[in-house]
Amino acid sequence: MSLNVQDFVARSEGISIEDVPTDVRDRLNDALGDLTGGEGGPTGSPAEIPDFDLFVSAERGSSSGGPYQTISGALDDAEPGDIILVEDGTYGADTYGDQAGLQIGSQDAGTDPASAPLRDVTVVGQNQPTINGWVQILDPGVTFEGFEVTGEIFRYGLAAFEPEVTIRDVTISGVTNGLFVPSASNVLVKDCVVKNYSFYGAIVSGRNGFGGATPTISDTTFDGASGGGAVGIGVIKTATTLTSNEVTGNKTEGENGAGVGVFGGAAATIQRNTIANNDDGIFVAGEASGGDVDATSNNIVNNRVGIVNETGTAVNANGNWWGDVNGPSGTNEKSNGGSVTTDTWSTQAGPDWNESGETGETTGLSVASVETASTNEPWQGPMPPSEPNRID
Repeated sequence: MSLNVQDFVARSEGISIEDVPTDVRDRLNDALGDLTGGEGGPTGSPAEIPDFDLFVSAERGSSSGGPYQTISGALDDAEPGDIILVEDGTYGADTYGDQAGLQIGSQDAGTDPASAPLRDVTVVGQNQPTINGWVQILDPGVTFEGFEVTGEIFRYGLAAFEPEVTIRDVTISGVTNGLFVPSASNVLVKDCVVKNYSFYGAIVSGRNGFGGATPTISDTTFDGASGGGAVGIGVIKTATTLTSNEVTGNKTEGENGAGVGVFGGAAATIQRNTIANNDDGIFVAGEASGGDVDATSNNIVNNRVGIVNETGTAVNANGNWWGDVNGPSGTNEKSNGGSVTTDTWSTQAGPDWNESGETGETTGLSVASVETASTNEPWQGPMPPSEPNRID
């Protein structure tokens, strides 16, 4: 059964169906029938949509009565815990100074999360509407799901700043850096696509007031080749979990790009990922701790170098698929570099990794057997960008 305007009226106080003009009623009923899979829809069966409190339609919305025309208009009337459903289409973002974007939350959320006006709000798009601008999430507990983001501010397309934030099924493209992920409790990025970025696909950061948590990025694609990306995911001064992602095509002119870069004060659990066709598959910087990097059960293939470790402690890289049943090869040519432990390796690609390959030896600088060893020159790749500011 499809939705109609009466469903909205039933949720509202002080309004009856007679208060809605007949022509508006007909227009809304037609739109809702199409959106929610009414009899005239492509399948003739109801679509699965979430329960919602506010509805936004760029094409059919208005400033008075009926659906909201803008996402920010719905946010202005939202209360904590509300669900905002956004119809497919293209949404011109609000203008903050000379930068178009969407701000979800308030500047004061970090000082008093309990009073954050949009805490626990969910903004969900149907058929991935496009936002022509950046997005910043400033209140805790926000879920942002099912959109394409095509703009940036402070060189980031989408930035979160508070705990309990979920970013799901979002495509970010045409930006310098894709995602800013704070080291805050229970922050999750899942089922996203970051493409056509020219610097970093994502930064996971514990700098400048963040820290003490372990955010997670999972089931997300970072396509560096589409925009000349240098590093897929950069991690600095925080622990993080990276699982079931695809990180490919991150290269620089000097062959110092990386699929995953782990920098000072960072720890990373890197499991069940495909890390392929980068300069360095995984790079662990000298100021980090190799012993805090656990890179197991991944496909690490067709990179110039599989794992580079410039620290004095070993990186655990057991149980990975290196593109050859005989495992990784290569030597540690960096006189100041730490080892990469590959005592065991997988004899087949994931998702069914194993540890059947075993040599009993520890390889220094690990590379896939079809690749070349690294030189003794230190990494000259781009260091992580600074964190974005919260928009005023």
